[in-house]
Amino acid sequence: MTTLLAIDLIPKPVPPTVSKEVLDLCLAGLHDERDLAMLAGLRSLGASKILKTELLSLHTQMAKSQIVPMALTAQNLAHRILIDLSVGDIRPICEFLGNFEYEGQWKTLTAIAGSLEKSTHGRVITGLKDQDVQIFSPILQQGISQFESDGTNHFPTELIVVLLRKATLSFLRVCINLANSSNEICEALNPDISLTTILANVITADAKRYTDADYRPDTTSHDDGSSINEEEHEKRESRFEVLLLSLGLMINFVQESDQVKDMILTSPLANNIKRVFEKLIALDVLPHSKFL
Repeated sequence: MTTLLAIDLIPKPVPPTVSKEVLDLCLAGLHDERDLAMLAGLRSLGASKILKTELLSLHTQMAKSQIVPMALTAQNLAHRILIDLSVGDIRPICEFLGNFEYEGQWKTLTAIAGSLEKSTHGRVITGLKDQDVQIFSPILQQGISQFESDGTNHFPTELIVVLLRKATLSFLRVCINLANSSNEICEALNPDISLTTILANVITADAKRYTDADYRPDTTSHDDGSSINEEEHEKRESRFEVLLLSLGLMINFVQESDQVKDMILTSPLANNIKRVFEKLIALDVLPHSKFL
């Protein structure tokens, strides 16, 4: 934990020469929920009584502080480092996800997705096994399925809703990055039609989504005098973004893999997508021209 604290205090980004070692520390830290006070009380640390007193005092100050409200734990430090960490080899992250009980752990998934997004951006990723890639499919399916939650039925706080949406959008970008120029990864992500069905449902749910996210600099008022709060505006933008990313991932699938394309074409999904775009082509776009 002391090492993670030192890394967190160093200006980012973490140098590529030590990124692997930092990743290993972060992944280990994600399993440790003990806070500073608990660690300071362990005899195995071999810390002097004076040091233990100082650590306990620091923890008490942080707990009372309004500036740093979170407990100082290895897990929280790992979250803060991971989200900005770029690594050359993502296989350790994939292995971690494969052994991780990720159900509802959106804070951890947001940090991991942030690292994966940076690590895969602009790169052709090779050397991944099917099991390395397949873990992304159930995470995406869970995130997209729960994306529309308002925070009252499925989640305890609005913060969890925000983290879920952020992680889901990041994992969509990661999968788009991975699927670029790789039919093997496209096929590993689609052992069956489950993921493409979820993506197609987003794309075909409501054609009005394509026109609902028109940009307005003023998020509090419109020409017609109606108002929309910042939260609703952000929700509308994120809904539009998940739609576009889902469409982008589907395009990658059918461009890169004949196997996945044939799977989609022989299912009802192809006709559903065809119908929604026929409706879009028939839409009257003139009422929206004043915002261009």
